[in-house]
Order: sequence, then structure tokens, then C-alpha cells
Amino acid sequence: MGVHIFGAVSSPSIANYALRAAADHARDKYGPDVEHTIKTNFYVDDYLKSVPSEEQALRLVKDVTAALKARGFRLTKFVSHSRLMLKSIPQKDRSKDLQTCDLDYDELYVERALGLQWNIENDYFTFSASLDPKPFTRRGILSTVCSLYDLLGFVAPFLLPAKRILREVCQDSSLGWDDVIPEKYLKPWRRWLDDLAILSNLKIPRCVKPKEFGTVTSTQLHMFSDASNEGYGAAAYIRLSDNSGRISIALLIGKSRVCPVKATTIPRLELTAAVVSINLAQHILKELQITVDQTFYHTDSTTVLHYIFNDRKRFPIFVANRVKVIKDFSENTQWRYVQSKENPADIASRGFTSQQKLNSNIWFDGPYFLKGPEELWKNDMPHGVVELEGSTSFAVHPEDGEGNAVDKFLEYYSSWHRLRMAVAVYHRLFSILKSKRQARINGSFTAEELDAAEKAVRYIQKKTFSKEVSLLQKSEGSRGRGLCSSSSIYKLDPFIDPKDRLLRVNGRLSKAEISAGEKHPMILPRKSHITTLIIRYTHEKLAHAGRNHVMAKLRELYWIIRTNASVRQVLQRCVICRKISNPVLNQKMADLPLERVIPAAPLTHTQVLTSLGHRKSKKEGKSGREHAGRLDDESYRTLLTEVEAIVNDNPLTTVSDSPDDLQPLSPAQVLIQKSSVVMPPPGVFQKGDMYLRQRW
Repeated sequence: MGVHIFGAVSSPSIANYALRAAADHARDKYGPDVEHTIKTNFYVDDYLKSVPSEEQALRLVKDVTAALKARGFRLTKFVSHSRLMLKSIPQKDRSKDLQTCDLDYDELYVERALGLQWNIENDYFTFSASLDPKPFTRRGILSTVCSLYDLLGFVAPFLLPAKRILREVCQDSSLGWDDVIPEKYLKPWRRWLDDLAILSNLKIPRCVKPKEFGTVTSTQLHMFSDASNEGYGAAAYIRLSDNSGRISIALLIGKSRVCPVKATTIPRLELTAAVVSINLAQHILKELQITVDQTFYHTDSTTVLHYIFNDRKRFPIFVANRVKVIKDFSENTQWRYVQSKENPADIASRGFTSQQKLNSNIWFDGPYFLKGPEELWKNDMPHGVVELEGSTSFAVHPEDGEGNAVDKFLEYYSSWHRLRMAVAVYHRLFSILKSKRQARINGSFTAEELDAAEKAVRYIQKKTFSKEVSLLQKSEGSRGRGLCSSSSIYKLDPFIDPKDRLLRVNGRLSKAEISAGEKHPMILPRKSHITTLIIRYTHEKLAHAGRNHVMAKLRELYWIIRTNASVRQVLQRCVICRKISNPVLNQKMADLPLERVIPAAPLTHTQVLTSLGHRKSKKEGKSGREHAGRLDDESYRTLLTEVEAIVNDNPLTTVSDSPDDLQPLSPAQVLIQKSSVVMPPPGVFQKGDMYLRQRW
């Protein structure tokens, strides 16, 4: 097929294939430069190329034109700021406005290129601020914002206030697309429209290398990122050094985005801005047709630097995913700290009016410190972030140390039983090392060794209620009188038990004939990994009982702040309970048979019952006996007794929030005058009895 129709779905792909085929054929005759130019410098049907000298431009245009002409492509409508270049182009192949222009005397006109206005005579970019008036509605605001096409983000901070107004208008559910916006949106919108005219005075040099610049000896890419409550953004600058020691800084690309509607913390926005900086740098390194020697990333957020430099702490999913992107495309040695006043991305994150932007040299020219020697800024690091020997960098956190190590140890376990066993192992190991004797670390543990796991509770109490513990230690024996009334445990009249140094509830039940744990339960915070493990362990031990039953059982040893909410949260995440509580699926009943819906005399339609159902029941009963045959009589009675004990232990009343009240009444207390769920006996079990755990 030699001819293809225009406008088909496959037309863009076919045109691109033909262009690349022409580049492949031009490789042998015209060299790799022509091939690379054809493959990388065409944007749809526009050819954009910049070269260092006029001689190179003349030669490249001649070869590219000949190579494409040989494959059926004719380049036309040439535009260049070099008059020598334009004179070498036939008049019919120049741009329409240049065909009637006297290249010796007339001034070259302004050309539009990808949303920008290119002043050919002076070789700089500018913007056109003459927009058609639009109604003051959501649709009109959206149309005006989209009319300013800023591909390279030169005026991205100026567009940020308009985008914020558009977001606020869209969030207002009372406004439709064609409703006039109220005064609270109209006033800032008119102010922004008034500043729009100043953009026409903006002049951005097209070439990032000054004319008087010498031979480039160093090329660096500097990325800046920042975030605020209003938005986040990034800016890319190229730093050139010549053989005479002169330095040139130029803005390449800017990005500015509004904050998401969902509330997000500033550190997370700063991390998101750093990811934008990484992606922007990768795009520039791919598209920039000059060799970049070094790439540096600058941020004024020490939190982001801590995230990047820390190789020891586990982060939440949001942070971990973005830190991974940063580490995949950059090294720790590439990141630098910059003060907020010297960070040009601060403008992109907050937005400015056009007049403020025109007066701000830091946005277009970059920070002043980049124009100085590299020794003054190359090793800048924030306070609290240090580099150790070698290439690995670490972030120093105030909480790093013994406390952080204990937190990691406690959070490692997802079961209270396993955590108690682990604490018992460490407790035995410390005892062996302290006494300098030889003994086995593993093996059976005594009840006293398992009770050593309560040290984890003591650690959580000291960490969460540090002020309360400190005041109680100073006022030993006063039992909570020195606490502030705003404390979450003030009403519990807490005291520190001299036996185990645990924080316990005082109450008025010290003379009651109940266990010591019920008299003075241990205080636990609401939000704690240990608290979650204890609630989950109790819930599973009670065969996934309900919330009130779990709360009553917990109150025998622990007093959890806001017990009801904590237990409800854990039970809602229980997979087994969610499966059990799901509604049973009911099958839709079939239509009634014909005999039952047609009027007829009595006993017209009858049916004889057979004994199939009886035989089926016997078969099912036989299967049930075979399945139950795995348990002998003693085991079966034990199972039923445990089920009976759990059911009878379910409280008949709600659990009180007052430390002065007794435990709620249960059927077991009425029948046998005590709690029915009996804990395992203390001491060391015989090895022959350990098979019971595997059996059950």
C-alpha cells in the first residue's frame, strides 16, 4: 500500500513509523547526528533544534532537509533568530511572515511555539496575557486557567493561586458549573486577573548559556523542592562553569501543584515534593541533549532528609513507597540541605502575584549561593544528620537508643503468648550471664519466668505515663494526690506497686475477698501494641466472645484507658469474628408448583411420604459418629465442660468504668460462687503432658 488516508486511527503511528524509517535510511549517508536529530527533535510535525554555532546549524539543516526529502518529507516554514541561517533557506520554505520580510533591515516578528511566545529578534520567551473575558463561574475559571499553557512551568507559581481558587469553588457543593461565584471567591479571582497583565513584561532568555560564556568545563543539575499548606512544587536549575571561572545559573523547568483535598501533614507533602523533584530530574536527564556531570537535590525539610538517610527504621506505607522511589534514582550523597529563604521552590509551593514574581530574581536566576565556589555549599548538611565513614548515611533521631530498640522488640511480635515467651527467654539469659553459670536457655518455663513479661507492661507505662510515674515516684505513698487533674488516669487514683513497680488502680476494694489483680488492676494506655496484643489474646482465649465478655475478663488484671473503644477496635479487625458475624445467605424460594396454585377440590392432589428422609438422617448420623469418634468420652466431656465454663462466664451486666465497682455478675458466680474460667496451674509441666497442646 503506497498511500494512507488522513485522519485514521492509525495515521499518527504510521507517520511516526515513516519518519523513523527515514532516519534509519539517513544513517549511512548523512551520519548518526542526522539520524539522532530526526528521531528526537520532532514534536508531531514541528522540528525544534538548537546547536552551538551557525556553521553547525547550516550544515545540519542542509543534511536533514536532504535526508527527509529523499523519503518524501519536505521541511518548510523555517524560523530562526539567526539571519544568516534564514538567508540560506529558500524564500518559499521560510515562515509565512518571513517571506515578505527584509532580512537586512526589518525586525523579526514574534513566533508562538508550544504555548510560549518566542521573540525571534532578541531570542527570549514571553507570555501573552490577553485572554478573552470569561464569566465568573466555575466553567469560566476553569477555561481561563487552562488558557495559560505553561509547558516548562516558568510561571507555575503565578498559576497556583488560580488553581487554589478553582479547587475551592469545586469543593463548594452549592455551586453549579454555570452559577456565579460568591464574593469570597470573586474578590481574589479579580485580583488575580488584574495581575495577569503584568506577565506580558516577562522576558526569559531562550539560551541557558550566555553569549559571552567561554568553554563549558562543568555542567550541574540542581533540583529544589518544598511544600506548604497551600501547595508543593519543585524547580530545576542548570549550573554551568567555563574555563575562565565564570558561573551561569538558569531555570529549566518549574512545577507547582495545589495540596490534595484530603488533609495531609507538611512532612508528607515535603516528601511528595521530593518525589516530584526526582521524577523531574529523570525527565530532564533523559531529554536534555547535553552531558550533565553531577545532579544535586536540595530541600529545606530535615524530616525528608531523615527519611532518606535512615536505613534502620521501618516507615509507614506512604513514606516507605516514596522513600523507595527516591533511593532508586538518587544517592544519599546527592541530597543537600538549604535554608527556606534560599530555596526557590518555596515560591512554587506558596504562589506569588506576577509583580512579586518579576521582582524575585531567585526564581529565574536560582539561589545566590550556587554562584559561589562549590566548597561553600557542596557539603551542607542539616543539624542532626551526620555522615559516617564510608558511603552510608544515617539520620540521628532523638528517640534512637535503648527505648527505640525495646519498641522494635515489642512490635516484632504479633502474639501476647509469643512475646511473653520471648521476654522469658531474655530474662533467663540475663540471669545466666549475671550468675556466670551454665544452663539451657530453652526448655520449660516456670510461671514466675512467664510473669516476667509484665516488665513489658512496666515499660509501656513508663513511656506513656512518664509524667505521672515521675510525680508518683517523688510523692511515694501519697497515691495519686500529686497528679494534675487533666491527666487521663487522675480519676483512677493510681499508685506504684512496691512489689513489681507497676502502675495500678487504687480504688476502694482493697479489703474485698477477690484476687489482687481485681483489686488493683494494671493500667494500660489505649493506643499501644502491648494493649492490642493483650486484648487479642483474651478474646481468643474466650473463644472469640463478645465485647462485654472480653472487657469483663480483662478487668480481672488490666485497666485499659477507654476500654470499650479499645476492645471494639480490636474485635472489628478479628477475621474469625467477621466471618461468623456475616449474615447467612438465604436462597431465593422457587415458584410454587402448579398443583398448589390452581383451585381444586380437597384431596385432589396428594403425596405419599416415604422413609428416604429417615434413611438419610441415619446416614448423616453415622458420618457424625465417625467424625466425633476422634474424641474419647473423657476428651468429649472436657470439651463440653470448657464450652460450658466460657458460656457461664459471660457477664450478665455491663462492665463499669469506675474503679470502685466490683466485677459484673456472671452465671458462674451464681452457680458456683466463683469465676468459671480457671487458669492453668503454676509450676513446671511434665514432658508427657505436653502432647495435649498438639492434640487440641
